[in-house]
Amino acid sequence: MTDPAPLRPPGRPKWVKVSVVVAIVVLALVVVIAIVSGGEHGPGRHAPGGGKPGNHTPPVELGQ
Repeated sequence: MTDPAPLRPPGRPKWVKVSVVVAIVVLALVVVIAIVSGGEHGPGRHAPGGGKPGNHTPPVELGQ
């Protein structure tokens, strides 16, 4: 008599595998876009002076 095949736990569900692949593709796209755009990313690009030092609007003085 031969021993039956050893019991193995079930593999990962297909939706988990697909989710991992999609996440990797999205991450790769974000990295490629960041590199192609020349590093022009971050909160400074939304500032009035483009995030450059000395190129900002002075604060409003309150009449107190």
